[in-house]
Amino acid sequence: MEAKRHEVAVLIRAGHGTNDIVTLTNVCRRSVSNVPQAHQNGQDLKDKPRCGRPVKLSTKVVQKAFTANPKLAMATLARKKNVNKSTVSRPSRTREASPSGL
Repeated sequence: MEAKRHEVAVLIRAGHGTNDIVTLTNVCRRSVSNVPQAHQNGQDLKDKPRCGRPVKLSTKVVQKAFTANPKLAMATLARKKNVNKSTVSRPSRTREASPSGL
């Protein structure tokens, strides 16, 4: 969502209207109108921390482990970090963990 907010901000600066931005970005009208309000109030466009259970293993940790040793098996990393194999495989499937997501 953070990327969408930046995209909305760029379109607003380019002079596009709210209806155009809603159509182009597929974001609701309220979200589009929140971007300039947040900017005027000095707030950042970054995502706020959400409640919920914290992650056991961050995407960065998984990415560093596989970058350092590309032949490392997910099961081996899971045993080393004392977590379930799905905890390791989930972040590796995200766009952030892929080399193109850097």
